[in-house]
Amino acid sequence: MKKYLLILLLCFWASFAFADVDTIEGTATSSIDTIEGSTGYDTAEGSGVAAGASGQSFSVDFSEYSTSTEHYSGGDWVEVDCDTGADADCMTTGGGTTVDTTNDNLDVPGNEFVIAYKTQTDTINQWFAFSYTDTPTSVGIYFRSTGNTDGSVNGYCLRKDGTDDFQWRWCDGYSCSDIESCNPAVGLDHAISCGGEITGTGNDTELKVWCWEADDPPARGSWGEADCTLTANPGSAADTGKYIGFYSGGNNSGTLDSFMGGDI
Repeated sequence: MKKYLLILLLCFWASFAFADVDTIEGTATSSIDTIEGSTGYDTAEGSGVAAGASGQSFSVDFSEYSTSTEHYSGGDWVEVDCDTGADADCMTTGGGTTVDTTNDNLDVPGNEFVIAYKTQTDTINQWFAFSYTDTPTSVGIYFRSTGNTDGSVNGYCLRKDGTDDFQWRWCDGYSCSDIESCNPAVGLDHAISCGGEITGTGNDTELKVWCWEADDPPARGSWGEADCTLTANPGSAADTGKYIGFYSGGNNSGTLDSFMGGDI
C-alpha cells in the first residue's frame, strides 16, 4: 500500500513540475523539436537555423577572358556608364577605347567608364577587393551601384588619386564628387591589393578600407584592422544599389585583377 501511494505521489509531482514550462534557459520551447545538435528547432541556447540566405559571394581573376568572349559585356558584366562612343560596348574583345583583357588582367583604357559584375548582392552592406597590377591613377572599385537597370547610374567609388591618396566619391556614372580620403600605410605608388566594407545609410554610412603588399587580396577573414574608417556625410548618399564593379575617371590607363565581392 505504501509503495502504491509513493508511486502516485511521484507521478503527481512530475505532472505539476512540467505542466507550465515554456522556456529552456530563456528560450521558447514551443517550436523546439530537438536540442543540442539536432535539427528541427528555431533556437536553443543561442544556436539554431537562421532565417534567410547567407548572401552573395563572387570573384573573377580574368584568366579565362583572353580565350572566350562569353564573359564580356552582356555576359559577366553590366555596362553602367561608358564614354566609348555611340552604341559601343564598354567591355569587349576589341581593345582600343574599350575595357579589354591582357595577360589575364583587366586592361583599363584611358577613357571614362563604369562596369558592374552581373550578380547583385542581396543587401547594400557589401565587401569588395581587387588588385592594382601596375600604378594607374583615377581608377578603382565601384560599389552600391544601381547598375543602370532603371536609367539610374549612381553609386560610390573608391579610386586611387596620385601615389598616396584613396578617394571615396559619390558618383553619377563616371561623374563623381569627393567625400573623404584615405592614406593606406603601404602607399599607392606600386602594385598592391585593396579591399573595403560599406555599411549604414545616409549620414550613418561607414566605409572601411584596407590595402596590402600582395598580388592578390588575402582571405576576407584575415583582413585585420582597417587602414581607414571613413564616416563623412556623403551628401548625396548611394543607399540602394547592389552592384559592384570597376571605375575609371579616364585620366590614365592601367591594369586591374583579382576582383571579388559579396554581402557582409
